[in-house]
Amino acid sequence: MSLKTQGTINIAAKNNLILRTDTSLLTKKDIDVQTDIGNLYAKSLNVSSSEGKVSILGNGNVNLETQNDGWYTLKNRINAKNGIILGSKGENAITKINTVDLKSTDGNVLLLSGGDLTLDGNNGYTTGMKAAVASGFINAKDVTLWSKTGVLDISSGVINASNGGISIRAGNNAQVHDIDLNSTKNIEINSDKDLILERTNTRANQHIALSSKGNINAYQNYILDAKGVLSAISNGSIDGQGYGGAVIVEANQLSNNGIDFRATGSELLQLDTKLKNINGNLSIQLNKDFVIKPTHGHDTITLVAENDIDVRSKQGAIRIEGENFAPNLNEAGFVGIISRKGGLSLEGTSVDIKGTKINVQKDINIVSTKGDLVIDGIADKVNGVSKKKDLINSQDDQEKKNFIANTITGVENFNSELSTNTGNINISSKKGVSITGANIDAKQGIVNIQAQGVLNGKYRATAKKKGPLQKN
Repeated sequence: MSLKTQGTINIAAKNNLILRTDTSLLTKKDIDVQTDIGNLYAKSLNVSSSEGKVSILGNGNVNLETQNDGWYTLKNRINAKNGIILGSKGENAITKINTVDLKSTDGNVLLLSGGDLTLDGNNGYTTGMKAAVASGFINAKDVTLWSKTGVLDISSGVINASNGGISIRAGNNAQVHDIDLNSTKNIEINSDKDLILERTNTRANQHIALSSKGNINAYQNYILDAKGVLSAISNGSIDGQGYGGAVIVEANQLSNNGIDFRATGSELLQLDTKLKNINGNLSIQLNKDFVIKPTHGHDTITLVAENDIDVRSKQGAIRIEGENFAPNLNEAGFVGIISRKGGLSLEGTSVDIKGTKINVQKDINIVSTKGDLVIDGIADKVNGVSKKKDLINSQDDQEKKNFIANTITGVENFNSELSTNTGNINISSKKGVSITGANIDAKQGIVNIQAQGVLNGKYRATAKKKGPLQKN
């Protein structure tokens, strides 16, 4: 079916409405397609309003499919100068849209659903001898995807907000994967349950806000990059990696996948009178334990900020644990914490730092509010050649170099390092403090160590009792 006119197009059905494959609705003015109580179905729909807006709404389920013969996919195409509204408005009604191009030069795009909302652009086809996929796009000033009570699942293609933001809201789980999100302003993704980001490239010229009443899982994401504030707030567990001018993470706990967030600082925040004081800061606040450690195959984990790093666990411990040398790896899995211009604050009910290299510009403050505070290195078994390359390659201490250059058996200790270029180092514990296998260096300041009690357990050396290093 093809309908072309200069005036308004109105199509209404009391019950179900089915538009034949490749239906075309073309006009200068507004286009309004709706069902009162029924479902709406279309296949490879072509709708264009050169000077108006388009509204396609069903009270029941809305399903836009594509024609695909294995060689070619005929997309759904909706173009309206002043805005597009598409979806199901009925309670618990489902909206499913496959491979669609939505474009509004001067307006906004709203995709909505009373229940589940699926935007799927991954419809496979073959060209010549090569397999490929057809993916859609959404281009508009401002883009909103809203599933009122259901699961939101969007994948493949590109969403561009040219003069506004991207808002994604789910009344249930939200799954955003295999898609690019680009906004000249903000990107907000909110879920009333779990939020999953996988294989997406998400970029905002201003801020990115992730929030979930459940868990946030973004560790398998590709790019999460905000020139302004990157915030991730979860009532459950959280993992992920990303960059922001400033980074704020709040959650109940970390997942086992860990985190890798970096606060780079930005001109956008520096010029904002309300936000300049957090420019370049990395803040992580948890209710339960804060635990980060490398796994076999990952040499290091790093927390990096241009300015201050603040990590607090309200009801749990701080455990930052490097890892011994993994099989077939020549490097230990150290945890790195780096602040180029600021300082570091760590606070938990107890603090355990092992195999960690900390280098900041200003003060280091480490506080254990209830239990012990322990700083230690990594003890690694040696049965062969030493892994202390720095000593082997140095020009000093020739006797030690000659000793460890031979085959040896025993245990080697690799120190943790805490250093500040201009500030002080303050270490405070409600109970005991144990510092072994660590280099602590306040280059221009002082080191303060305070223990208000004794260690919970009797001190135990970390070195394994294999005796002194023996030359074979």
